[in-house]
Amino acid sequence: MTKDQSLKTIKIGSGICYAFAGFFLIFGIVGNIYNFQSEVIPSQFNNPWIFLEVLFWIFCAYCISKKIKSIAIIAFVYYLIDRMIALFENLAIQQIILAGAILYFFGKTIQGVFVFHKLEKLENPSYRSFSWIDFICALLVIIIIGETVLHLLDEYVIISYQ
Repeated sequence: MTKDQSLKTIKIGSGICYAFAGFFLIFGIVGNIYNFQSEVIPSQFNNPWIFLEVLFWIFCAYCISKKIKSIAIIAFVYYLIDRMIALFENLAIQQIILAGAILYFFGKTIQGVFVFHKLEKLENPSYRSFSWIDFICALLVIIIIGETVLHLLDEYVIISYQ
């Protein structure tokens, strides 16, 4: 993979994250304003916590465009876990195909970020791919994921006791 190809895959991964943010934002606004659920808008969008996920995807998109390796990996793992949970709730072949395609692009994004840093290191031996900004970004994303998981667990516990 060349440097131009790696930059292209990074742009694709960042675009996917922005698309997720837009999708969750639109359905979150509609679901919270009209406070309903249907086949088109499931109940998960009827929750104000969905806006935390919007922030997560915007933050991931920005960090991926800045070529931060850890965030690319976290976005891949988060989407993988999210889709696994969704498949347990409702198994559909369309979901598996779409999730597989998106995971493929996230995987290529991870590869693109790593190749970019490797090629930068070859061009400039004093290049450092890790910075404290990477660490802080990864920490913020992990905190956001933790908050989301805690909320989901709280929601499932409340539903199971009712």
